Amino acid sequence: MGVTDYRIDSHVHLDRIVEGEPARVDWMIERNLAPISWAFSEGRNSFQAVRSYLEEQKELMRRLSLRGLRCYHVVGIHPRCIPPEEGWDLPLDAFLTDLFLRFREDPFCLGVGEIGLEIGSDLEVAVFKAHLKAMNSYREGRVCVHTPRVDKTRVTLAVLDILDRTDLDPNRVVVDHLTPETVGFVLERGFWAGVTMSPIKCGPEDVLAILDRFPKAIEKLMLNTDSNRDFYEDLFRFVYSTTIPRDWAYRIGFENTARFFGIPDRF
Repeated sequence: MGVTDYRIDSHVHLDRIVEGEPARVDWMIERNLAPISWAFSEGRNSFQAVRSYLEEQKELMRRLSLRGLRCYHVVGIHPRCIPPEEGWDLPLDAFLTDLFLRFREDPFCLGVGEIGLEIGSDLEVAVFKAHLKAMNSYREGRVCVHTPRVDKTRVTLAVLDILDRTDLDPNRVVVDHLTPETVGFVLERGFWAGVTMSPIKCGPEDVLAILDRFPKAIEKLMLNTDSNRDFYEDLFRFVYSTTIPRDWAYRIGFENTARFFGIPDRF
């Protein structure tokens, strides 16, 4: 199977898709689509509860795989899902190191995410830095980083400042939910750039603007849907109907994701 035969959505929330639009599982199977599910442990009020949630995700990947869906996930604590500090029933560093050691053996797990900053509070910064430090126990994993919709430029620059202070290989890191205004900050540092296509985030005109302003983005740009309880088809419409060359569309739509996550070796 050639790389262009892969259909990969680099960022979804499979557990929430199954809740909101369960028929989409068969839709993805029929289209040979491999989704990568990013953790969003909403409502978990302790680290033990977060761990249980992530174990549930692991089991969900196994069940969906048995149904015929090629699917993967990444693990971590989304900045909007950090348990209240009174629920920190384990030391943060110890919890994350143990978590990564557990999941690095999971054949469906590709790395760590969704981590990053939402508003840039001291608590979010501490948890984000702890994730990156704990990556020493998961050196082969990819790092999947969130940026918010609000105050995006300031928070994205704060995210990059923290990443710059680590020894992580930029080729292991994707910073997601970028826009034409923020993608350049990420690309100039050598990280991979994620762009979410949906009615509430970026549209085809944003992707075309990025390629126009940053031609070399074709090498490290990966599109996604960030589908949740609502499933968005914007990425797929773009790839199959865009005015840019079809091989370019496939590259940023699917192939770059396959390269970043090492998906061809796993099919």
